Amino acid sequence: MPQKKVTKSEYLQMRDFGPKDDLCLCEEVNIYEFFSIIGKRAATNAINENKAMELPVTYLKEGWVVREMPGGEVERIVEIQSSPGKWRKGTVIDIRKGH
Repeated sequence: MPQKKVTKSEYLQMRDFGPKDDLCLCEEVNIYEFFSIIGKRAATNAINENKAMELPVTYLKEGWVVREMPGGEVERIVEIQSSPGKWRKGTVIDIRKGH
């Protein structure tokens, strides 16, 4: 079965998340954008699940790994010493307290 040709208007519709039921158009046009959309959706779902279960959310903010508690308070865990652009595949990040 031949694959459907993606028009520019269909691509633009998919670019900003597009219809949630069909990402195959975006996958055929730009694989990097496809994974970006999937990653954003997965991160959003994970954050929402943590908030619903009243669990803390850990993320990078202003050069720090921070943990945001369900009550809204933010705890700085560790400062990132190098820029994320200099990390290479396989780099191990150790964020234990007191290390």
